[in-house]
Amino acid sequence: MPAERSKRERDTPPILLCRNEIRRVVARNSRIAANGDIGNELASKRLWPVACSRSTNAQSRTGEVLTFGTETEMYTAQILSRRLFTMSELSIEHRDSAWSSTAEYDERVRVEWQKFLHQTKTRVWDGTYYRVLNPRVFDEEKGAGPILLGTIAYRYVATFPSLSQDHTRFALDPLNHLSTVGLIRTRDNLYVFGVRNRNGAVDLIGGGVQSDEIEIQSGADLERNLHKEILEETGLNYEDIENLVGIGTVVSSTSNVLIVGHAQLKMTSAEVKSRFEQRAEHEMERLIFVADENVREFLMQMSDYRNLLVQLDW
Repeated sequence: MPAERSKRERDTPPILLCRNEIRRVVARNSRIAANGDIGNELASKRLWPVACSRSTNAQSRTGEVLTFGTETEMYTAQILSRRLFTMSELSIEHRDSAWSSTAEYDERVRVEWQKFLHQTKTRVWDGTYYRVLNPRVFDEEKGAGPILLGTIAYRYVATFPSLSQDHTRFALDPLNHLSTVGLIRTRDNLYVFGVRNRNGAVDLIGGGVQSDEIEIQSGADLERNLHKEILEETGLNYEDIENLVGIGTVVSSTSNVLIVGHAQLKMTSAEVKSRFEQRAEHEMERLIFVADENVREFLMQMSDYRNLLVQLDW
């Protein structure tokens, strides 16, 4: 577990750096580059990644150009907690609270939603996400009590990147829609990522917690949601996972609250590829495998909250 920070460290504002600026810091420090322990070094120097407002690409080991998505200046992605935990021990309470906006913003959402439906390559789900009403409950220093859940319609989530300026102008509440995602490690020490069919972006395995798909009454249901996402996106089932532990909680630049797990598989990468070919769902076009010793550098190239995961304890 990370060492307890001193009061001075907690009270000192971090230096916020764009990912490209962090690369330059790492390049200038041969010890960081040699050790590959980027997350711990950045945390010790109070250097924290933020969004850079630019598209991000990188090359795989085969020379293929990988698209990591487009970063946008909305909210600042940040870590809510970095402690290890058992998902099933999380406490849940529900509130009759659906996210709402103004009539003018709703009209903008209607127009953008139709554009979104027209542009997407795959069938679009139009249901309801769970929404975290008290995201600071995850903060080790401030948080206490159960996670309070309300709801939010998915079309608000899908159209937010296009309407973020209107969202700010109307002084609307953050969306705080809830997701579960996982860093998944094979038996032969490779981490599993996927290329999304919808937009061709490389991403972690995982997705939103949808109230019309799974009823969340306890932390065990959140763990079940992550297992569901792993099955849908990779074809791997519950029995294929040797160990699953929560490693932290982050919030993205779209105010998405993500509970992050680390899954150790019983299977090798070859077995994972075989299972993926037999999957029933096709949310992922293909899988990307990254060696254990390279995965933190790989995450640092990714957009939004994803490059913050190097600071978690896993």
